[in-house]
Amino acid sequence: GNLLDDVVRCLPHTTAPPESDRVRIAIIGRPNVGKSMLVNRLVGNARVIVSDVAGTTRDAIDTDLDTEQGSFTLIDTAGVRRPGKLGLGVERHSVMRTRQAVERADVAVVVVDGTVGVTAQDTHIAGIALEAQTGLIFAVNKTDLWEDRAERMEWSQRQMKGRLSFVPWAMVTHISALSGRGLPELLKLAVDARDARRRRIPTGELNAVLRTAFRKHGPAVVRHKRLKLLYATQASIEPPTFVLFVNDPTIVHFSYRRYLERAIRAALDFEGTAIQLTFRSRVETEEGDRP
Repeated sequence: GNLLDDVVRCLPHTTAPPESDRVRIAIIGRPNVGKSMLVNRLVGNARVIVSDVAGTTRDAIDTDLDTEQGSFTLIDTAGVRRPGKLGLGVERHSVMRTRQAVERADVAVVVVDGTVGVTAQDTHIAGIALEAQTGLIFAVNKTDLWEDRAERMEWSQRQMKGRLSFVPWAMVTHISALSGRGLPELLKLAVDARDARRRRIPTGELNAVLRTAFRKHGPAVVRHKRLKLLYATQASIEPPTFVLFVNDPTIVHFSYRRYLERAIRAALDFEGTAIQLTFRSRVETEEGDRP
């Protein structure tokens, strides 16, 4: 069989939803970080169309915005502004609501209180977006309350780098929902993250990047075998998913997988989006048809 046939057989047979030009944003975060002020400020700055969405939480209302930076849909603005009735189960309800919003989004914006920095709860909320494989932006809010801006900015960047090591590709921006500072930049980043999620890489370019990575830093020998790359292709987008055909997928070490992901990111600009790497052998795709 032809290697290309093997590749085609491995591609997922899902049909991608029709691409809309509106960037779908879920604004998420723990209580009192300024999510609702951010939504109000974004809505106040734009021409607004409010639309009900069928098949979601009963009172989920999405808000469409048209701005200089592009066209956006803020998902479940009601859920952001009024995070459920207080009482038993509110925490679970708000987590469920966050998850539902994120699953419909291109990009999740995690709002962080800049006077406190990233907390364990913030990273847990970011984990919901990571699970859904959306684009991811951290918006550090309340920067208007910083007395020494330069010093606090340096502290914030250092802290973000340490706490967000599990999503080193996420975008970070500093905003003030109160004054509106940094909001055009936030929307521009959302467009960039959505575009990165939809990016398709020509097969020749992808293979060149991976071969260079293999040459620069060869994989270690595992069980008397060294990993060899036969061919790679991009199987899908949203998130970008790459299939690497290798001599033996069982010897891919997680640290080498991470190295290859970093190499792809460095060469091909996937900032702001998760990407997936899948390793396959040709034997899996067509029993008995060994190269």
